[in-house]
Amino acid sequence: MDLCEQFSSHFTARKHQPKTIASLGGIVQGREETLRDYIERFTMEVVEVKGADDKLKCFIFEKGLRAAVMFKENPGLKEPQSMSDLLSRA
Repeated sequence: MDLCEQFSSHFTARKHQPKTIASLGGIVQGREETLRDYIERFTMEVVEVKGADDKLKCFIFEKGLRAAVMFKENPGLKEPQSMSDLLSRA
């Protein structure tokens, strides 16, 4: 293996990979985590995801909530129109 190949193989593994919509699916609210902390953690990740629409992001956000925090099940609430709308309601 020549020096160029060694250099490339060493630093390719360290290259920052862009976040995907699938990576958001792994973000769930911890048992003792507050809603505010979950929102902060989710929004830090969601800003790095490109190309996903807000409805999908909202779905993934709501899916990651603990069952006891499911504000979305309130029948008086309309479906959020955007991710910022959902986060402001939360």
